[in-house]
Amino acid sequence: MCLRATVKYYVPLALTAAITTALCIYLLTKGAMNSVTTYAMLALVLGLGALAFLWLRAFSLEMDTRKVTYSTLLGGSQSIDLDAIAKVEWMLDYTSDGHVGHRPLRLELVPRPNSPAPRLAINARIFDRQKLTQLANSVQESVQNFDQALQR
Repeated sequence: MCLRATVKYYVPLALTAAITTALCIYLLTKGAMNSVTTYAMLALVLGLGALAFLWLRAFSLEMDTRKVTYSTLLGGSQSIDLDAIAKVEWMLDYTSDGHVGHRPLRLELVPRPNSPAPRLAINARIFDRQKLTQLANSVQESVQNFDQALQR
């Protein structure tokens, strides 16, 4: 299962770029601004829009039979093996605890106490809630199956 950032975050980017482009064309045709300034403004908006698009596109969450991998543009890629997960927690927390990039609404995959795996904090707001819930349930089911196998 692979998740990408939900479409609702792309729409404001596309609208902003379209409106700014239309405004630049209007200003050029009316002679309200010189062409160099207008083209510079257009290049800046389209460049920032492209950067924001790439940032959103870099968010991915993948689960296979062995591990869960979370990738972001600035944070890179982090993985945790399914058998190293102790529990799955939904967190809504507005305190940062000194963590850079701390997101208030997140899905946390907590490693087992004896595992060297890092705690995986996933920005839950950027993904489709229904699909993220399905993935969380799948991970939780894998954790329970692993716990039952250990008890046998």
